[in-house]
Amino acid sequence: MAKAAKKRYGWYIHLLIFVLAQLVFFIFDNVSASKNIFNLNDYGKWAVSALSPIYDWLQIYKSPQFNLIFVIWGAILIIDGLIRMLPKRHSYSQ
Repeated sequence: MAKAAKKRYGWYIHLLIFVLAQLVFFIFDNVSASKNIFNLNDYGKWAVSALSPIYDWLQIYKSPQFNLIFVIWGAILIIDGLIRMLPKRHSYSQ
């Protein structure tokens, strides 16, 4: 029982960091100079163009980079939560 609570505690910390990052993104997204904080290399430009169909329907921020981070991090948070909810199988071999 204590292990399950400890696993949930880790996920709550992950969720708290995600929410705080979203607040920071919201503040930076409303600053007009924030459009120039990302200097993407070729891989970054490819990631934005390849993943744009996923986050185009979920426009939370004006900046496409913040929307991309939101979608990727949100997916990781959901996957992490699902993995933590799965029961672990214990081997009782003696």
